[in-house]
Formats: sequence, structure tokens, C-alpha cells
Amino acid sequence: MSTSFDLKLWLDRHVVPLLGPESSLALHSVLQNRPPSAERPVAILVWTVSKEPQGWAPAIKRLLAQPGCYFDFCRAPQTVPVAPDRSIWLFGGDGAPYVNAAGMAMARLYRRCDDGIELIMEVGHRFPTGAAAAAAVKDFFALFEGTAPLELVARYMPLFGTG
Repeated sequence: MSTSFDLKLWLDRHVVPLLGPESSLALHSVLQNRPPSAERPVAILVWTVSKEPQGWAPAIKRLLAQPGCYFDFCRAPQTVPVAPDRSIWLFGGDGAPYVNAAGMAMARLYRRCDDGIELIMEVGHRFPTGAAAAAAVKDFFALFEGTAPLELVARYMPLFGTG
């Protein structure tokens, strides 16, 4: 694996500016989908968390307003090497806001950066209950003033071949 790619510089350029005013989002973890012989990654997967429960929905809306940011739909899962003989499968499928029973509300966003590297960013917050997380997703859709959820999802769906 080549060492010429500087992940910290890339994150400073492409991710840190997206974290928001007064850093409303915190960077939780980062993985690279980088084939062994590649000079740079194909994709960088970033997990962020909203520092405050009320900041989760506005953070996603703010990110979707950024040029080239979309919900992460219809992609194959990322195969990410984590050791010479071990890879894991991450993401793929539907990135629209969703919840789990443990109270995590999440949305996954996609952006093809100007250097051709795909940024896949998951924005989450752990709420006290699954019901509170579901209410946060409802609040997210309410930020768009009467736009039906399916219309909103269609508006922020990347076109195939672009991004």
C-alpha cells in the first residue's frame, strides 16, 4: 500500500468543514476503502455524531444543502480491508433517515469529492429510546415544511453516474 495519501489532510479539506458551526457534529471514526495497490482510497467512510439531540436533524438538512451531498442510495456495499487477510462489508442500500430499537437515529450521505474520492458520511445520535429516535426522524422531515418524505428522498437521491 502506498503511503503518499495523507488521510488527515484529506479529512481537514473535505470533512472538517462539513462538521458545522461550532462543530455541531463530532467525528467518531473513519475507515478507508483502499485497494492494496492503490495510491489513494476509492472511498472514505466517516461516522459522525450530533453532540446535542436537537442538533441531529438540522445537521443533516445543512449537509444536504451542500453542493453534491445526497442520501446514500443504491450503491453496492463497501468492501473495506481491515487486515491483510480480512475485509468487512459496510453500508450500501438506503441512506435516508432511519432508527433502531436501541435509540440510534442515523442518516447516511454521499458526496463525490473534487479529487474523485467518494465520501460516505453517516450522521447519527443516540437518543434515550427508540421512540425518541423515531420522533427525531419525524422532526427531520418536518424541517422541510410540508414536503412529503418520499419527495424529499427523491430530491436528494444521487443520479447514477454522477455525484
